[in-house]
Amino acid sequence: MNDRPHARDEELRPGFPANAGEALAAAEATRQRYIAAIDSTLDGYAAVASSGAFLEVNDAMCSLTGYRRDEILKLELRDVQAGLSEDSFASCFAEVTSAGRSRFECRWKRKDASLIDVEVVATSYQRDGVEIFVFVHDITARKATEEALRRHVQEAERARGALLSVLEDQREAQAHLRESEGRFRGMLEQNIAAIFMVEDGRFTFANRRAGEILGRTPEELTGQGVLDLVAPADRRKLLHTMRKLISGEQKAVEETFGALRKDGTLADIGTHAVLATLHGKPAVLGIAQDIGERRKAQEEIDRYIARLEHTVLGTLEAVSLMVELRDPYTSGHEKRVGDLAAAIGRELGLDDHRVKGLRLTGYVHDIGKISAPAEILAKPGVLTRMEFELIKGHCQSGYDVLKRVDFPWPVAEVILQHHERMDGSGYPRGLRGEAILLEARIVSVADVVEAMANHRPYRAGLGLDAALAEVEAGSGRLYDAQVCEACLTLFRERAYAL
Repeated sequence: MNDRPHARDEELRPGFPANAGEALAAAEATRQRYIAAIDSTLDGYAAVASSGAFLEVNDAMCSLTGYRRDEILKLELRDVQAGLSEDSFASCFAEVTSAGRSRFECRWKRKDASLIDVEVVATSYQRDGVEIFVFVHDITARKATEEALRRHVQEAERARGALLSVLEDQREAQAHLRESEGRFRGMLEQNIAAIFMVEDGRFTFANRRAGEILGRTPEELTGQGVLDLVAPADRRKLLHTMRKLISGEQKAVEETFGALRKDGTLADIGTHAVLATLHGKPAVLGIAQDIGERRKAQEEIDRYIARLEHTVLGTLEAVSLMVELRDPYTSGHEKRVGDLAAAIGRELGLDDHRVKGLRLTGYVHDIGKISAPAEILAKPGVLTRMEFELIKGHCQSGYDVLKRVDFPWPVAEVILQHHERMDGSGYPRGLRGEAILLEARIVSVADVVEAMANHRPYRAGLGLDAALAEVEAGSGRLYDAQVCEACLTLFRERAYAL
């Protein structure tokens, strides 16, 4: 705190009492004590001008706000208070001036922008340019305690209400206990899943469904050792699983195993079990299902899906045949392209689903040619520019025909893109590089190889070597380099034949 008095010292003059010096010394000693007391207090202190500017502060005020003394003396009260609006702050300031003293709580903003709860005591002074003395006490901890206490009281009230509610409901619950127990037992007994309890390695409860799966009554299962009903090949596995559950290593386990029916046949069982405590001892609660029935259902679903796929394949092959009837000179082209595209996809490591899609897409990649005049398709000479533009339209036409069919593969989009080229010189959209679907890049290479190797109305077949040379020359420029490499590997190393 600045060592500056707040009152003017009287000067000695003739006629002043002889002991005036002693009085002044005593007053100065008192003033120094006040200064030391203010500097040593834990509460922040500040002398504030009528403008709100800080004139003096003690060390505690610096610690409270996080500012150095020279920094805070450049600020005003409104720079550090954060809990009052401008109007509320002005009202408090006016109240101090008019009433001489005010006490209120608000929030102050520290230099690091953090907020603290404070209690402010402001006293009007009106002397030596000082208008207000401000004492600030940090009540953040008190506020936190009050809030914690408030929450505790609320929680206690809620707990009390809940307890009263529980006590109120207890009578009704007791009245319905027997009825509920009967319903619960009925639910267990009539459940479509097998429900069981195991204690010390033996069944202590099994519902009717558990008995049905194992060809026994629930009474026959009660007391029966679990492992005695497990197929010998699965006993070690199931024992290991049960030990992990009972030891607490796992909270729940799932396992499949073979179970011995009463007639000696095996049932495929899938079970889910958890660890419980019953009468202070560990117990295993579980449900089980005969997954043999589920496997049969899944096999039936798989057969149905296979029939659907066979139907789709037959439909696409019929469409492909329809295109070939329009253009008999390229008979077999689409099927050969589909087979080659699938082989390239497999060589690239694509999964079976994508390989199947490549084959089916290849079978119909020229479906758009049904929109081209037959005389142009079978024309033996060079096509005019207009005729070639009509042929080029088969990509868009094929896309338009199949775009509304919900295939599990991008069939329509591949048909649209199969004449695009890596350098953007293809058609119909001039796509380049990775913008072209991988499937379209594969069909593109397969299409070129098959078309060049076989006869066309306007020329004799150029042969496989010429076709592979074209692919090799265009690798990375016209065609995808990896696709070209896979195609060349098929013919030159895998002995693939069209």
